[in-house]
Amino acid sequence: MNRFQFLKHLGLSGAALLTALAACQTGEVAPVGPVDFEVDLNDPDSLPLARVGGFIVRNGVVVAHTSANTFVAVTHTCSHEGREQVTWRNGEFYCTAHGARFDTGGKGLNKEGQRGLTVYSIEQKGNLLRIHS
Repeated sequence: MNRFQFLKHLGLSGAALLTALAACQTGEVAPVGPVDFEVDLNDPDSLPLARVGGFIVRNGVVVAHTSANTFVAVTHTCSHEGREQVTWRNGEFYCTAHGARFDTGGKGLNKEGQRGLTVYSIEQKGNLLRIHS
């Protein structure tokens, strides 16, 4: 059964069917709201950020320690299909759902990542990171 047949089987017809099919094809992701929170690097929950290559997920944001004294924050929601599966691995952001890859500027590195990721601003004051949009 293809997507059209499945949606028709559900009883969708006319405009509702066309709307459902269009949403499936575009893969649009709902925009993420404003972000503004702090991460205390001394907090035990933030321990992965003590080393380069470590990351945490907090408030729908992936915060990664990318290089000496450099942190980057991006949305946890992948632009490919809207799944909250973005992580940090091997020097890039990666979605574990379908392999979308992104650089530290949020730019897509493959077909699945072509829509990019939202990157948030980070201000560091001592052991506090403020992540905000």
